[in-house]
Amino acid sequence: MFQSILIPISSEFYPPAVFQISAELATLFNSTVTAVYITERKTLEEVERLSGTHLSFFEQQETQDHLRQEYLRQAECIVFQDAKAFFKKRNLELQTKCVEGAFGEVIQQELAHQQYDLIVMGFEKECYIDYRLLDELEVPVWVESGIRNDTLLAVCSNLAPNQKVPTMSQQLATALGKKLHILYVVDLEDPILVDETGKRLERQAKEALRDHGQRFIDEITRKGISAELVIGVLEKEIIRAANRIKPMLVIMGREKKEKGMWGFPVKNVKRKLAEHCRYSFLFVN
Repeated sequence: MFQSILIPISSEFYPPAVFQISAELATLFNSTVTAVYITERKTLEEVERLSGTHLSFFEQQETQDHLRQEYLRQAECIVFQDAKAFFKKRNLELQTKCVEGAFGEVIQQELAHQQYDLIVMGFEKECYIDYRLLDELEVPVWVESGIRNDTLLAVCSNLAPNQKVPTMSQQLATALGKKLHILYVVDLEDPILVDETGKRLERQAKEALRDHGQRFIDEITRKGISAELVIGVLEKEIIRAANRIKPMLVIMGREKKEKGMWGFPVKNVKRKLAEHCRYSFLFVN
């Protein structure tokens, strides 16, 4: 399922749990794993801005060079040393590299130069990292929180093709030895259907959306999988279900939500979910 895994680590935020889950996935799927430590350019620019009023140009460059060296020391002595030791215990190899740039830009560059089929990363609100990439990348993204429970929560809705999520969720649940629960959300803020290709179709009545969702649930339950249908707002229902079920992982597909309350446009749905829900997410994309 996941043959090549990329772990981007920002100098702004080090989440050790990403190495644990990546090693587990690599063991299960015989994956190659590459970790990239990213010295955030915005951090260096902020140092330059703050020191520009009282330091000479030479002193500013010296300060930035010292900061770069400190980040590289952190990468080698803390991040990669810990990670390689953890992978070595499992007889796994971990490729590592250090680069300078912006988190999202570096990930896009890595994807342009090498084929990855999974990105494993952490999430931190109070930092310079731009998480818009969660809604922009086509490669599956696993946002790891470090919570280890016994259930996977898969999300389907009227706003998604609902093709990859059920299949991938069943495969992951089997491989990880976890229970699976599928949630189908009828989103009333954006009452349309999305077809199997991801195309948004015409507006639907609430009853039609509910019936369409119920047919999906009936098909899933006939396979012996736990499933339920809820009606409400996609983001709120996902968070509500996650808080109730307490899953190890929430799995979402290519939700094509464009409208929110009173018809206003919505953006960055996945980023907002990662920000407001404390559980791990796998955005299938």
